[in-house]
Amino acid sequence: MKRFCIFLVLAFAPACAEEEEAGREYRVEDGVLVDSGGRALYLRSINAHPASKYLPDHIMPLTSDEISIIKDGGFNSIRLLTHWEAVMPGPGQVDRDYLQAYADEVRKLTDAGFLVVADMHQDVWGDPFGNGAPAWACPDELKEGYQPVSPWWMNYFEPQVEACFDLLWSDESLQDQFAAAWTEVAGMICDNPGVAGFDLINEPWPGTSLSDADFDDRILYRFYRRVMAAVEEVCPAKVFFLEPSRGYDFGLIDPMEFDEADRPRVVLAPHFYPPAVHEPGREYDGDAAALEEAWLKLYQVYLDQGVPMWFGEFGGLTQNPGFDRKP
Repeated sequence: MKRFCIFLVLAFAPACAEEEEAGREYRVEDGVLVDSGGRALYLRSINAHPASKYLPDHIMPLTSDEISIIKDGGFNSIRLLTHWEAVMPGPGQVDRDYLQAYADEVRKLTDAGFLVVADMHQDVWGDPFGNGAPAWACPDELKEGYQPVSPWWMNYFEPQVEACFDLLWSDESLQDQFAAAWTEVAGMICDNPGVAGFDLINEPWPGTSLSDADFDDRILYRFYRRVMAAVEEVCPAKVFFLEPSRGYDFGLIDPMEFDEADRPRVVLAPHFYPPAVHEPGREYDGDAAALEEAWLKLYQVYLDQGVPMWFGEFGGLTQNPGFDRKP
């Protein structure tokens, strides 16, 4: 099945930027993502390259024809996947060849006129369940007995997958390893002015805390702040694109309450796959107002905090009836 994803910064609300943030290369000011000149940025973005997560070297450069197609489609920015397992194949070990290849791809895209958001991607944790985390990041004993199920996303509910996520959320030394991987990525691409910021982890899964209403604010946000602090040691000029947990999207978890000091450097980056366009066999009737109402129901609370919003993923199945229907 094909899934088409586009990403936008498309909603704003009032907020106050700290005076010391004025020198940042990118920042949030009055609820708007702006560049160093104070110009508002509207990111019309697309994922690149999803297939990289299945390749041994995790690099799949866009061709010149693909770049032309993306530019002709009206996109001005790229969400470029990177992978913890590619950056850090062993604890404390860094793959410099991969980092250079990733930085080269970033440079090619920014030279073509795109802004880039680096995304540390995962689907169903990582080895051996999916992609993202390296094998060493979760002990073998926690993974014993795993049997894959279908559809693929149901594997998030398997106890072995939940155990690995639980370990990440509770083990600060493992979080530091994750943050160290991010500092390596950020350090390689920070001096590129076309890099807008960092999407710290794709679709964070709460593990066994799916029913914990405080998970996002008490655990996930604390994790984000730990990683942000590490990244800003090597790259203080960018913004952070933070995703709510999938539990929040299910309506089971309460929103994060961003600290006032974080507001100038934080953009919310939720994913939105409305059933009308994403679930197999459904038909989209062109009712754009209904889609807007659905996402506002989920994310208005963040707009009320003055946090700009960038849909990290939005789309559906191209073969569904009505997928290409215009509003």
